[in-house]
Amino acid sequence: MPKATHQHSTSRRALLASAALVAPATLLPVIATAAEDPDPHPAWHAEWRELHRWCNTADVGGRNLDEFPQWHRYMELERLIALTPARTVAGVRVQLAQLHHVVTEVGVPNDDDLTGLANAIATLERLAGEARHV
Repeated sequence: MPKATHQHSTSRRALLASAALVAPATLLPVIATAAEDPDPHPAWHAEWRELHRWCNTADVGGRNLDEFPQWHRYMELERLIALTPARTVAGVRVQLAQLHHVVTEVGVPNDDDLTGLANAIATLERLAGEARHV
């Protein structure tokens, strides 16, 4: 049987319990979510920016961009960014930056873009502790 040690380790439960002492109850879901998983939106956006540069500068030898796996990943990232609810303000910033790109560069947002805007608003409402208005 392993020997017990007196190392100090803090469990997620202990962290949440201590947070309850210093944070308003409305922030607990935000703290719990942030402690579990980071928001993937900033990483997706960084990858999207690299692929956006590739799409604008690649020498495709007369082929269509949709013949390349980079294009398909680029489009997948756009869908992920828009359709996955953000968990953090940083994730919302990415969703709004994506919508800004669509409006300024493409011109007309599609259904995914509009869903991304709704997701961004819902996340901001949740982070602010406001109930979603239907």
